[in-house]
Amino acid sequence: MKKDIKKDCRKLLIVSIVLSAMFVAGIPFIVLGATNLSSGGGYVFLMIVGIAFTVVGFYGSPICWVQYGEKVSLKNLYEIITVDKMYNVKELSQNLNKNEKTIANQITTLIQKRYLVGFTFVDRQELKVSDNVSKNTKIVNTKKCPNCGANLTISGNTGVCEYCNATFEIK
Repeated sequence: MKKDIKKDCRKLLIVSIVLSAMFVAGIPFIVLGATNLSSGGGYVFLMIVGIAFTVVGFYGSPICWVQYGEKVSLKNLYEIITVDKMYNVKELSQNLNKNEKTIANQITTLIQKRYLVGFTFVDRQELKVSDNVSKNTKIVNTKKCPNCGANLTISGNTGVCEYCNATFEIK
């Protein structure tokens, strides 16, 4: 099953923001909870929550922000591969201003984590579309349906309308 890298990036961003907010909110919670603690006026529970928020935010937010940055870097590479159809490591490294070893490692990670499916990585230099994927891929042209004007999905010399499902022979 293919995983969605964009969704994983959004999740990491949300967790990173929440942990950062916990760190910032924890400090005033500690102060408010500790005020007049000796005279019985403090709120022990608020202070404990503040300490927990501060510790979790202090240690967790940098880790999450680093992971988010790495995931965004993978997402950018994924989009260049899938959208721009750039499959050569040397071209990718020039495009992203990274060395070839880093790009090769990131491509390996994309394949291992199931973000990039249907590709084989040949000699850590070039991606090849698997034969199974290329045979099942439909080519979408900008031809329009004569009935309703929607786009036609063309496979071989047959076009199928995306809207009305009419079938046409393309010459």
